[in-house]
Amino acid sequence: MNTISGEALDRNLLRGHKRAGEFGRIMKIGHTPTSDGQISQIAQIYAGFGIDGMMFYRGISRDACDTEYILEAPAGTQILGLHLSAEFSRASFWIHLARMTLYENSFYDGYYRWTIGRLPCRRYDAMAGDLDYHLLKPTSLQYFNTNLLDEGLKRIKKDLGADATTPNLIAMDGMDSLFPHPNTVKVINYCNEHDDEAVFIHSNFPEAIEKIKKAVK
Repeated sequence: MNTISGEALDRNLLRGHKRAGEFGRIMKIGHTPTSDGQISQIAQIYAGFGIDGMMFYRGISRDACDTEYILEAPAGTQILGLHLSAEFSRASFWIHLARMTLYENSFYDGYYRWTIGRLPCRRYDAMAGDLDYHLLKPTSLQYFNTNLLDEGLKRIKKDLGADATTPNLIAMDGMDSLFPHPNTVKVINYCNEHDDEAVFIHSNFPEAIEKIKKAVK
């Protein structure tokens, strides 16, 4: 796969700023989670739009950097880079915690299973269209099973904390093919009640990035 050209990124950001401005606010955070690589000038392009922090997970080996590091363009422009978690990056909260509340049984292990089918993150297969549904409660959007959340708490902290250099960990709720889930607030409340080591906050990108900026060396 080819990486996107600098011109295309500039045009995308120009259009995005114009559209966001029509709604009254522009979120100055670089968020390119699913690109298969980053062009060398990405820090320079973002900085040109007043964006000094970028979140992503593809294009750099986990051995090459920590979660937080300095991303530098050839011209010397530097911004804060945040390399999202190794396992589930853009969907870590959803996979480790929220999704677990939909299932009755402990067979579910929190991982993608593209080939054997586990809703709602499997590619559609016409030959196995109904295989996933027996895994869910009929009223799964209202169902809230806490039996697997303690194990999910262990996994998400291990996943997010593996390469982090600050105590501020970003757990992403949802992903590119999912709606916000009604159990999100319930899960956050459960985690705060049952985990004495961490505080779970329903936040947003700008607030999270600012906390990391203040904590990072």
